[in-house]
Amino acid sequence: MGTENGCTIHKKKSKKISDSVFTFLFGDLVESEKIKLYMDEVTQRVYEEKMEPDELRKSLSELTDRYVMDEMNPADQASVIRYISAFAKIENNVKANLRIMRFRERHRGLEQEELNEAIRKIICQYQGTQKVMNEWVRQYAAQRGLRPEWVATPDLEWIDKEE
Repeated sequence: MGTENGCTIHKKKSKKISDSVFTFLFGDLVESEKIKLYMDEVTQRVYEEKMEPDELRKSLSELTDRYVMDEMNPADQASVIRYISAFAKIENNVKANLRIMRFRERHRGLEQEELNEAIRKIICQYQGTQKVMNEWVRQYAAQRGLRPEWVATPDLEWIDKEE
């Protein structure tokens, strides 16, 4: 507990992260940007329908394998896996929203029912991709002997916005 700007700050005790992993994940902007760019490319391929679920799982595993080392303690391994999983889910959400925005722009004269159907398909693809990511993170954790709740990241809630 500490004070900052006259406010009391209470620290949560839930999932801890070591200083070295924190520095790696948040202090090294080059590595963070590499992960973001990689996930951007992967999710772009998903939405262009150039990547199947198995290939998505493989890509997520290959990326995570670069950063999760066997000599890391389990909590640090879980932190890295959660970080990459969260990045993947955020990029998935961004791509789905961008795809919907572009579709609306390009098809302004489309009947509302047709527009809604196309948007529903994009949302279904988003939800399906998120499901694949959740399955992947559970499997990846199991392979490393980690409990699923250590690596779980919340699903992003889909908020349907009409223009």
